[in-house]
This record gives sequence, structure tokens and C-alpha cells, in this order.
Amino acid sequence: MRMNTEPAYVETNNVGETKRATIQTSSKIFNFFSKQIYSNFYTAAWRELVANAIDAQRMTGETRPPVVTAPSMLDPYAKVRDFGCSMDHEFMMNKFMAFGDASTKDGSDDFIGGFGIGSKAPLAYTDQYSIRCYLDGVVRVYSIFKDEEDCPSIAFLSEDTTDEPNGVEVGFPVRQDDIEKFTASLVDTLQYFDPMPILENTEHKLEPVKYDARGDRWGIRSARAGDNRIGRIIIGGVAYPLNVGEIGYDYPNLRSYSRFGLDLFLDIGEANIALSREHVTHDEKLLSRLEEIIKGIGDEYGAQISKKFENLATEWEAKALLRELTLEADSGLKNVLQNHCKWKGQKLSLSINAPELPLVYVAYGDYYGWGSSDKGNYGFPTTEAVSPRFRAWTDNCRFMPHTFDMIVWDDGPDKPSLRVRKVIDEYPNKRILFVRDNTLSNDDDPVTLQQFLDAIGNPPSSLVTKLSEYDPLKIVRTAAGTATRQFTCYIQSSQPYHHSTRHSTLPADGGMYVVMNNFNPESTTEDVNIALRSNPNNIVWLNLTDFRASGVENDPKWYSVEEGVKRVKAEYRKTHKDLPEAQGWYLAQGGHEFIDSIEELSKLPDFPKRGPLLQILRLHEKHDEVTDTTHAATRKHLLGVDGSAHRDKIIKLAKEAQAKHPLLFELMDNYHMSIRASDELKNRLF
Repeated sequence: MRMNTEPAYVETNNVGETKRATIQTSSKIFNFFSKQIYSNFYTAAWRELVANAIDAQRMTGETRPPVVTAPSMLDPYAKVRDFGCSMDHEFMMNKFMAFGDASTKDGSDDFIGGFGIGSKAPLAYTDQYSIRCYLDGVVRVYSIFKDEEDCPSIAFLSEDTTDEPNGVEVGFPVRQDDIEKFTASLVDTLQYFDPMPILENTEHKLEPVKYDARGDRWGIRSARAGDNRIGRIIIGGVAYPLNVGEIGYDYPNLRSYSRFGLDLFLDIGEANIALSREHVTHDEKLLSRLEEIIKGIGDEYGAQISKKFENLATEWEAKALLRELTLEADSGLKNVLQNHCKWKGQKLSLSINAPELPLVYVAYGDYYGWGSSDKGNYGFPTTEAVSPRFRAWTDNCRFMPHTFDMIVWDDGPDKPSLRVRKVIDEYPNKRILFVRDNTLSNDDDPVTLQQFLDAIGNPPSSLVTKLSEYDPLKIVRTAAGTATRQFTCYIQSSQPYHHSTRHSTLPADGGMYVVMNNFNPESTTEDVNIALRSNPNNIVWLNLTDFRASGVENDPKWYSVEEGVKRVKAEYRKTHKDLPEAQGWYLAQGGHEFIDSIEELSKLPDFPKRGPLLQILRLHEKHDEVTDTTHAATRKHLLGVDGSAHRDKIIKLAKEAQAKHPLLFELMDNYHMSIRASDELKNRLF
């Protein structure tokens, strides 16, 4: 790789004696070039050795892939074998160990290497490794090691005849604790090389990177487990991170696409690469080049993606595919997909809506969302099988193809409520959408099932069923002949409706119950919600009719949510002290970063033994465990605690600390955390 440097022109007229800088040979210098430049030893060894292998084969025109042997418990050696030009004995003994001067590639952009240090990459991990040079029927073995002065050295070990093809094999020992780290890094490190190496002695497989769409200089990776979707710059088979933090706002397209799983392909020599080959310099030249590449990606990407929709028969299928494509995408990529993806010439959206039909919808299952209309409250999920004709709320419903596992059409049978209960009992773990024609009672232009299916994009027939296909739920009668109504409860121990599960029996150990009327808690005050979040026991949600059937009202093991509020108040006052001060501490934290960081600051050298900083530290030790949102809301809304006076006192302490330690606060304003400062600077903070 040709080094991308600009010549420097310096006026040297009328100057005195000059002398060129030198680098003294020492273990420190060698350790820097062989070890300290790499942040990840496990990827560095694979990347550098395979890059060298591919370069060696390019010199001879060899196209077969190099062979990479992964370490294992039985054979704890990592190896890379190429079939390139190899190296003779004179080169190995006289030039190979010359750092920065051994590269034969720094005058050409045809090769990945160019620094003359990649061949020593194993020294970043181990003190010794071996090289086998196969050349013209002779194999020579060399050992690269660190001598008694910790300087890299080479020793010629042996020579023998061979019928192996020309090339080089580099091998180094791997500690047993590191075997998995080396093998786990193989795929991400080597998947972009061309030719792609053959992996041996491992179950890991190297496959070409899969793209949802691909241009000449770009590709958007298909989502896969473990992919963080950060953009990458690919140069010579090496993937460099596209760092959004180094992209200015002058490059809006590049910033927008940087987290789309975007790969940008550059030729060798188009970017300045760090000595470690772990990142590229995000200079203006590179950013301008990348911004130019991604212009028009949206249209080209959309055109390619839209081909996936061409053979889909229904809108439902198209929306389901769009959902699949956007599942792992961030909001920006979702917008690109929805703005450019088309089915039968029409833009697609993720949601399904049938507003023109006089229908009523009731959802039953997982939490989906809440809302309201001029007809009253409506929401997802319902927490109870609805009674006659569903008692539904709204004429409109929006959802996505994945939202429901079943769609049940009310075709007007008798006992609809009991049939609904039968459906729910048969499929307790499924998300069900019940749909009713709102004109059913007066026969005004009734909506047919097919009209409904057409309006929502024609889902698969396996998802759709009719209510008349289910028998009504049977009523259980006692010996006296009285009817005993079956009931349903929802149990959870967090916020209302979230992660609740449906049961037909109550927990034996009792707990707190919430009564609901038409799917709304009878008391929806903030106090009640705090009590729910603070209560560690079972919380049972019962619709009004189920509440009456369950008998919890007269069971001493159970208590109402109102009683729960009283218990939370009493317990909190009993177990927590200095409530106004705790509330003041909670209020003072916002906007004062050093308060949040006081514990870390206290570990720095020479932290004050007296004064405002120490007082703030003591407040942190006293109150930090009870300063989360739930505790703060409990103090404010349930107990009416006013912490403003204490907040003002703590902020005054903060200002005193700022006046007394100006260097600390200047550092935090610029670097966010004083921990990042050098040791020399840390010693002067206080």
C-alpha cells in the first residue's frame, strides 16, 4: 500500500547546523511497534497474517485461498498458510526483522500491507512464534522470539526438502484460556478478504457477507445476530469502523446512513490508515469521498429492495416482508425503507388500517397501546372477554401484520360473549383480534368478511376464523343449581398491563387486587400507580364481573389497591429516614454532573478530607440508594415530601466546590469525566 503522504516544503535559508532525527534501537521501541499499537491482540494476529498471505499470493498471481488453522484444546496453535512468493534465507536473516523497512509493498496500491510490521503481529500476543518458508522444494524453519533484552530476534532452526508448494506458514502458540477468543474473532476479522481463507480445525464458517442491497461501492448488510449495525469502511479486505462521532454535520447523508449496517468499499490508497490497521483517519478528504459515494443510495436501495415484493400476491404479504426487513433496522433505515419500497407501484407502510368500514375491534393479548376517541376510551389489550357483542369502543383499528396470531370474525351467532370466552380459553397464549360489523343489529349495508379481509390486505386464511365455529363456554353449576361464573384474572408485579399473564385461579398466597370497569381501573390516580410499582407481591387485575365472582373482597389474604397505598406509605416512613433531604438530593442531581460522579471522584488522589466536596460525598453515601424515579415519586406524590429547601442547600455546596476547585470543573466541562485525565493532571485537581 502506497503511503498517502504530502511532501513538506520548509524554508531553510540562513539556518545553522541541521541534523535528522533518529530512533534508538531498544525494547521500548520494538514493543511499541509489535504490541502497544494493537488494542485487540486476537483480531490483530488474524488480520495482519492473512493480509500478508493474500499480498504474497498477489505477487505471483496465485488465486487459491490461504488456509487458516484455528487453535483447539488438542492442538493449541494458530496457523496461517499462504501459497505465494515465499522468502529466501538471505531475506529472512537480513531484512525480515527490519521494522518499517522490510515491506516490499509501500510503493504500490495493489497490496494491503506497507508498514513492514504486520509480519511481527504475533509478538503482540506471544514472545515466540515460528515461520516455515517453502521455496523451490526446500522448507526452512525460523523462530521469531524476544531475547534476554526483550528485543525481537530471529533464529534459523532447520532446512529440509519438501514437495509442498511455495509459500509461507506462520504459527504461534495460544494459551488455553484464549482459544475461544481467537476462534470467536475469526469470522468478523476475515469475512471481507478476497480470496476468503479456508478455515480448518474449527466449526466456524466463513461465508460472504450477505446484503439486502448492493452497489458498486456500497452494500447494506442483512441483519444477523451480533451485528451492531455500525457502518464499515472496507479496504483491501480489512473492515474499519465508520465512526459517527468523527463525522461533522456538513455530511448529513453520511451521518444518516452510518448506523444502517452500511459497508463502503474503497480502493487501497484512498484513505489514511493507522499503523495498527484498526481504524482510518476521518479527514475531510475521506468524508467528502464517502459522502459522494452514498448520494443516491436511497433510490438505488429502494429499487433493489422493491424487487423482493414483485411476486407477492397480497398486500398483507408485502407488509409482512417490510416488517421482516425493518425488524433490526433503526428508525432512520425504517424511514428509508418505507419511503422507497413499493408493492404494485404503491408505497408501503407497516400499519394496517380499515377506517372506511363500520367495524368494531377488540384486541386480546399482549400489550399494544392506549388511546381515546370521541366515542370513549379504547385500548390494547383488553383484559377481559367482552360481553354482548364485545362492548367495543371504536370504529377504527390500526395494527401491524405481526400484532395478532388470530383474527376472529363475529358472524352473528347466539351467545357471542361465551363463544369469545371459548376462543380465549382454547388459545390462552395467542394474540387475538375480534372484529364485528357495526351494522349487524340494524342490517344497514352490512360488511362482509371478504370486504374486511380486502381492506386489511388479505391475510392468510390460516389466521382467520369465524366466531360461529366455536361452541359457547359452558356454565359450571353447583349442586344447588346456582350458576358459578368462571372468572379470568391478570397477574403481574410491575406497571399496569405490562407483561401480565392470564389465569383462571388466584395465587394461593394472596396479594393486592385492582378492580376494573370496562377495561379501565376504577381508580387511575398517580398514587395508585406508585403503589402498584412499589408493591412486591402479586398484583391481580380483575374486571368488575370477575371481581365479584372471585371472592377476593372477603378473603383476608387479599387487599385492595387503596389499602396498598396505605401500606406503602406506612412502610416507607418506617424504613426510610430524612425524607426531605433525600428528595433534595434527588432534585439536585439533575444538571450537575460532578454530583453524579462524586463516588468516582472520591477515588482520585488527594480528594479533600474536609469541605464541600466531602459533604457532597457523604450525602451520596447516605441517599444514593433511594434516588431512583420510583422512590422520588413515592416521596412526592404519596407522602407529599418537599425537598426544594435541601436541594437549594446542596446546589449551594456545589457552587462552593466549584469555586474551591476550578481546575476540576474546567476539566469536567471539557472531558465529561475527570477520570479521563492524565495522572499528572489528576494530582492537581484538588
